[in-house]
Amino acid sequence: MSQPQGLAIDATAGKLYWADAARISYANLNGTGAANLVTTGATVNSPAGVAIDTLAGRIYWASFGGGGKISFANRNGSGGRDLITAPATTDGPSYPVLLEAPRPAAAPAITGKGSTLTCSTGSWAPDLVESFLYRAPRSFAYRWSRDGIPLTGASGNVLKASSAGEYQCEAAAVNQVGVARQTSAARAVFTIGKPKRNRRKGTAALPVTVPDAGTLTLSGKGLVPRTTVVGSLGTFSLPVSAKGKAKKKLRRKGKVKLAVQVTFKPSAGPTSSRTTTIQLVKRRR
Repeated sequence: MSQPQGLAIDATAGKLYWADAARISYANLNGTGAANLVTTGATVNSPAGVAIDTLAGRIYWASFGGGGKISFANRNGSGGRDLITAPATTDGPSYPVLLEAPRPAAAPAITGKGSTLTCSTGSWAPDLVESFLYRAPRSFAYRWSRDGIPLTGASGNVLKASSAGEYQCEAAAVNQVGVARQTSAARAVFTIGKPKRNRRKGTAALPVTVPDAGTLTLSGKGLVPRTTVVGSLGTFSLPVSAKGKAKKKLRRKGKVKLAVQVTFKPSAGPTSSRTTTIQLVKRRR
């Protein structure tokens, strides 16, 4: 070391880099030693500050002297070169900073209850402040599709799914450099139709439209639970009938309201549920 300045940490490689007079140097963070970076092919003239692209394995610096070059060298010791900066002005540059487009880390997920779906932002690589590398998203935009077909006007992270189908959302992360996109896994959405009452028996048939094969379950207080295995997309009828105290009330008063929960477990993907209220009516003799 002679005139060290501009420290930057490469946490992935466990090294600390700095600019030093006419060279770029580094030391191992575990205290096992230090060396000068091989900069063959690149200008190193009074360098001031370094920045690290950990994924590309490059160390960047600015030469304050010698025409003001912006240069890099490969971390693996294979040398480097000067960046082409014309026609931009580089007069006494120092302390470079790297700004990259967002980098995907994990796809967004769809959550929700009933017909209201919410798309998460997904996960994105964070800024590496210790390396002077900035890439985190500054804002997000969303797009939705049903059964692979884009939905016009669906641009928010919340969607009211009015039709049965396989829904997906795309989260676009935006920063000053550009845009990167990630798409969620499909989420099956089913719909509940208007029940058809049998006034003679005091029961009802509840139509449920599903987008895929799976298992339908009907449950709730005061009704007979039902489970139906469906082998494909389509509309299926679930029988609704009262039991226990609700059945006695139906016989006594001729009508009863039941809170019904319908659950759909597709062959692939998360389980979803919806609730509705059905009034059973039994004709008195």
